[in-house]
Amino acid sequence: MKFVRQFHETTANWMLDTLSSIEGVDPKLMHSARFFMKQYIDMMSPNNFPLLNPKFLQKTLDTQGENIRKGLSMFLEDLNKGTITTHDASQFKIGKNLASTAGKVIFQNDLIELIQYSPTTDKVFQKPILFIPPWINKFYILDLDEKFSFVKWAVDHGFTVFLISWINPDERHRHKGFYEYVFDGLAASLEKIAEVTKAKSVHTLGYCVGGTLISAFLAYISHPKCQKRFRMKIESATLLTTLLDFEKAGDMAIFIADNYLDAIGAQLEEKGNLDGQIMFNTFSALKANDMIWRYFVNSYMLGEKPPAHEILFWNADAMNISRAMQKFLSQDLYRDNLLKTGTLKLGNIPLELQRISKVPIYMISTIKDHLVPWEAAFDGIKLFNTNVRFVLGGSGHVAGAINPPSRNKYCYWVNDQVTCDAQEWLKNAMEFAGSWWTDWFEWIKPMM
Repeated sequence: MKFVRQFHETTANWMLDTLSSIEGVDPKLMHSARFFMKQYIDMMSPNNFPLLNPKFLQKTLDTQGENIRKGLSMFLEDLNKGTITTHDASQFKIGKNLASTAGKVIFQNDLIELIQYSPTTDKVFQKPILFIPPWINKFYILDLDEKFSFVKWAVDHGFTVFLISWINPDERHRHKGFYEYVFDGLAASLEKIAEVTKAKSVHTLGYCVGGTLISAFLAYISHPKCQKRFRMKIESATLLTTLLDFEKAGDMAIFIADNYLDAIGAQLEEKGNLDGQIMFNTFSALKANDMIWRYFVNSYMLGEKPPAHEILFWNADAMNISRAMQKFLSQDLYRDNLLKTGTLKLGNIPLELQRISKVPIYMISTIKDHLVPWEAAFDGIKLFNTNVRFVLGGSGHVAGAINPPSRNKYCYWVNDQVTCDAQEWLKNAMEFAGSWWTDWFEWIKPMM
C-alpha cells in the first residue's frame, strides 16, 4: 500500500512537471491542461480504489461487508438524483434553523424580494446597510443559522439591515440581464430603502459578484454623463470576495472558455437559463477532492452517511442563471474583462471604476479562495481612485467570509500600505487572530 501511494505521488509530480516543461503553449491552454490533469490525478488516487484503501478493507472486516451494502444503496440513490449527496438535508428547514433572523419582505418585483430585518437593540445606527448577495446563489448565505449569520450579527450590533433576494429565473426571465439586475435589483432597492427609512445615505455590502454589481453601479453614477438621480446616496461599499479584474480569475475561467459556452449554449437557448445543477457540479469540480472524492470514499465505500452541514446545504440549494446574465458573466466579465478596461457600458455610459473617488471601500478576500483568488481580488484595488482598505481573511470563499467572531477561528491580515504586488503586501502585513468582522465593524462605525 505504501509503495502504491508513493508511486502515485511520484507519477503525479512527473506528469505535472513534464506538462509545465512544454514550451510555446498558450497560457490559457496550459492552465486548462494542468487543471484537467490534476482532475485525473485526483481521480486515480489509491484512496478511491477499494482494494487499495486500508480504511475500506478494515471497515469491511469490522462490519462483515455491511458498509458495502450501505454504500451501494447510497450510490443508487445519488445516481437517481444525478448528484453526490454531501450533507444530511433532513436537518435543515429554511425559515426555521436557516434564514431564520426575524424580518419581512417589504418590496418585490419580477427580479427581487427586498427583506428588512427587525432590530434587536434599543438604539440603531442612523444609516441603514444593504446586503447584496450573488445572483448565482440563494440569499441566505448571509443568514445561515444563528451562530453563522452575518445578518443576525449585524442587527445585534445596531445595524438596520436590508437584503436583496434574487429571483430563481425560469423561461420568463431569459432576457433579464445586467441592466435589469442593476436597475430593477440594486437601484430599486435603494429607492425603497430611502422611502422606508427617510435616510439620505446607505452603506452597501456585496458578496462575490454582488460586489461586482455595486462597483459597476458606483462607476455609473460617478460618470458625468449620468443623468439619472437617486434619492439614496451610497456612503460606503464593502466588497466581499469580489473580482473586478478578471484576468487572473483562476480555475473558474476554464468553465467560461468558448468550448464550454458552446456546450451549454443549447440549454441556454432552449430553457432560457442555465440550470443551477450545472453550476453546482461545476463548483464541485473545482474542488474535486473535497466535494466529490471525499464523499465517493466515505459514502459509497465506507457506507457512512454525510453529517448535517449548513454551508453544504446552502451550496447544494442551486440557483439558475438567466440566459442574458450568464452571457454577461461569462463573456463580458470573465472572457473579455470589460469592467477592468472601462469598456463595459450601462445604457450608453462606460463604467470606469477610476471615476469612483468619494466612496470609501472595504475589500475583504480570503487566502484559500478557489473561486476568487485573493491575488486577483487584490488587483482590483488598482482600478479605484478612492480610499480602499484591503483585508485578507483566513480559509476559503465561504468559510473565510462567514466567520463570526464567536467562533474565534482563522485569522486575518491587514496592511495599510497598499503596494502593487499582492505577495509584497502580504509579506509586510500584520496578522490578527479571529474574525475580520470585528475589523470591518471598527472601519464602518465612524461613518454610521
